[in-house]
Order: sequence, then structure tokens, then C-alpha cells
Amino acid sequence: MTGEVMAETTPEDVRHEMVHTRADLAEKAHALEDRVVGVAHDAVAAVEQTADDVMEAVQGVADSVRATAAAARGAAVSVGRVFDVRAHLRRHPWFAVGTAVAVGFACGRLTEGR
Repeated sequence: MTGEVMAETTPEDVRHEMVHTRADLAEKAHALEDRVVGVAHDAVAAVEQTADDVMEAVQGVADSVRATAAAARGAAVSVGRVFDVRAHLRRHPWFAVGTAVAVGFACGRLTEGR
């Protein structure tokens, strides 16, 4: 029976089948190529979006650090002003004199009984 099928198949039938198979393979290869290109495009888009998101997050953190550093510098300057005795004496000389007199009086009273 196999011999009969082979005997009936002509070279023209084989060529026609080969052409049909090549066309089928070419179509499937193009479809696969389109899918691969689509997946690659989607992957590139996802990576670009992730990179953009990371850059935005880094920029946000950098801005936050700058703001915190500026606030810390401002606080350090304020603390420095609190402990700047010379500046306080220049701004409030009479208060300084009054404080000195009060401290002298208190020391005198404490040492008076000895």
C-alpha cells in the first residue's frame, strides 16, 4: 500500500508540497519574529518606565536631603546665635550689668555668714 502511494506521488506534487511548506514556514517565522519584536518592545518600554520611576524617586530623595540639610544648617545657625554671649552683651548691655550686679549680690550674701 505504501508503494502505491509513492507511485502516485509525482515530482510536481513534491515540488508543490515543498513550496507550500516553505510558505507555511515563512509565515510562521514572520509571526514569530513579530511576537519577539513585540515582546522586546514591551520589555524596553517597561525598562524605560522603571528607569524614569527610579530617577523620579532619586530626585525626590535628593530634594528631601537638600531641604533637610538646609533646615539643619538653619537650626545650627540659630543654636549658634543662642550661645553667642558677645552678641547678647552688645544687644542688651544693661541686662548684662543688672545680671552681674545680681550675681555679685547673691555671692556676697552667701559668703557673708562665713
